[in-house]
This record gives sequence, C-alpha cells and structure tokens, in this order.
Amino acid sequence: MKIGICIPKERILLLTPGAADYAELRLTEIQAMTAEDIRETKKDLSSVGLGAETANGFFPSDVRMCGKYYDKKALTEYCKRGISNAAELDIHTIVLGSSAARNIDEGEDPVTCMKQIEESFLISAEVASEYNTTIVLEHLNRRECNTLNTAKEGAELVRRIAHPNLQLLVDFFHFSYEKEPYSVFYDNKDIIKHMHIAHPVTRFTPAEGDGFNYYELKGVLDDINYGGRMSIEAIYKEDFAQDAKESLGFVKKVFGK
Repeated sequence: MKIGICIPKERILLLTPGAADYAELRLTEIQAMTAEDIRETKKDLSSVGLGAETANGFFPSDVRMCGKYYDKKALTEYCKRGISNAAELDIHTIVLGSSAARNIDEGEDPVTCMKQIEESFLISAEVASEYNTTIVLEHLNRRECNTLNTAKEGAELVRRIAHPNLQLLVDFFHFSYEKEPYSVFYDNKDIIKHMHIAHPVTRFTPAEGDGFNYYELKGVLDDINYGGRMSIEAIYKEDFAQDAKESLGFVKKVFGK
C-alpha cells in the first residue's frame, strides 16, 4: 500500500525526501494553474522525490453542487479545467468531498438538491473518464456537512450512479466520528479505491502511542485485500516538517507492508 500526505502546494518543499510515497494536492489550486505553474509544481515535487498521484479539495464554495446557485454548465467547465490540469501533473485519482459546495442550504428542497448532487458526481465522473481518472466520493461527518455523512451512504450513491470512474473513499476520521462498523469495509471492498487517515478522535496525525490501535484497521484492510493508497489528512503540530516525517514513518510501519 502506498502512503501519502495531503498538502497545499506551498508545503511540498517542506517534506523530507523519501518520507512519503506521493503527495495529495488540492484541485482548487490545480485548476487555476498555468502551464508554467504546472512545470514549477512538477519541479518542486521532483526535488523531494515525489509524484502527485492524488488530489482533494475538489470544488470551491462558489461552484455549487446543489441549490439555487447550481450551474451545470459552470460546474462542467470547472471539472474540465481541474481534471485536465491534474492529468498534466499525472494525477488520476481525485477526491470529491467539498462540503461547502454540496451542503443543502436552509429553505432548499432536499429532494431536488440530492438529484443535483447526484448529477454533479456523474458529471465529474464523465469528465474524468476522458482523462483516465477516477473520482472517489468522500463522505463527510454531520458536523461538517449535511449530505452523505457516512461511508455507507456514499457507497449507496456510488452504486446508484454506477459509473466506472466514480468509486468510494473511506475517510477514517469521518468514519469513526459517525461510529460506523467495520462491516462497511467488507460490504464495499469492491468500490473502495482510496483512504484518508487521521487519529479517529483528535484528528491529529497518527503517531506511535497516541492511544489508538491502528493495527485493528490494518487487519480489516488485510481481510479485504485493500491495495489502494492511504493519505494522511490530519491536523499537524507546529513543526509541520517533523510531524509529517514522523507520522508518515509510523503509518508506513503499520500499513505500508
């Protein structure tokens, strides 16, 4: 299993060479990049021996997935720019969570909004198919978002849309916050293509002796023969470079075999 780290592009050069297997960048930044920006980002990644194999942070808050400001044409154009630029960086797995874009505002019709959200995921998958890219749906806990709060709900939507370029991400922090059972992994092993990891309570970077038994999760992933990537998406201590290095080392020790 490859172990990576979620970071904005300005933190690439702070990473210790060899500590991560890949970087997970932000699509909101990538979609705005010029050709020169892409070249510079590749140069920075190369200097720390990394590729940017994945991205998250799909839609900004002003590209709405539902509601009265939902604009199918604008959303499609955003997807085309973002996914195309990501492919230039050799990124072919992109996380679609985007709570601010998919929250249903007060006064909006939930049924209509959910149809629009479903259409947004389908549009992203169809655009992604043009670039040999997979979109992975990220469930987000109820404190941060009011739609698709559990991995189970995310899996149901992925299966309903049934597009080969739309699969599922399991974020272990959100999964734990919603108190989901490990059976979700077994029930959906065929569509789980990416993972995010953090301490399931504090959301800090996973660390030796932090009070959680990560080997329990490792056993589940072994049972389902999970062979995808796992990115640290967490709250970092003040010294980002050192914290990232130590956490990546620990996560590789547990999951990277």
